[in-house]
Amino acid sequence: MMDLKDYRDLLKRYSELQRRLVNHKMQQFNDLINNYQEWFEIYYNKNKPLAPNFNPLCLLNLEFDELTHSKILAWLFDPYGTHNQGDLFFKYFLSYFGFNVEYNPRNYKVKREHSGNESIIDILVYSRGFVFYIENKTLSPEGCDQTAREYRDLRRFSEALNIKNNIFPIFLTLHGVKPENENWEPISYYQLAQAFKESLNEIQSDYVRLFVGSWVSLLKSMEV
Repeated sequence: MMDLKDYRDLLKRYSELQRRLVNHKMQQFNDLINNYQEWFEIYYNKNKPLAPNFNPLCLLNLEFDELTHSKILAWLFDPYGTHNQGDLFFKYFLSYFGFNVEYNPRNYKVKREHSGNESIIDILVYSRGFVFYIENKTLSPEGCDQTAREYRDLRRFSEALNIKNNIFPIFLTLHGVKPENENWEPISYYQLAQAFKESLNEIQSDYVRLFVGSWVSLLKSMEV
């Protein structure tokens, strides 16, 4: 049977072992912190010229704002937009999604919040040979009978211009969900980003390229 002295010695050895273990763990933790700080400084300094995590739209909390995305998209489509790149973005949009339409690069119109008899569409792009009706959704759900009403307005608008073919109703959402009305083509934000990605190489204005690049990066990140 263990006497009192042996018991005290055992407790002493246990306490010493525990102290050493704690010191060892603390040293490991301190090494981890120091290594992380060193790695972070290298990473931070390396990215100073790039600032890869900066996005002006995120800074302004606009990443899920439907109105902002509709404004940007309509601005890109507009051949007379202040981007001064003509029909560059519309051309890449048509090519990526396979919309085979003929048009004059300076003779088509882009409108936002176009009012029909039964609805208001986010973006309208049209000429005498085609019509694009774009309904844009980020977080808000489809309204009651919304795409059906919008499609009827689209048909009325096309008939007024005597356009029988090249009528494109597009339902633009974060994940490309299908609308209630089956006549619409669902497109996701990620697909839209892919459509514009290649255009970045042709943008002649550095400022516009940086802005559009930020927007495209945001669209791609919103897929997850």
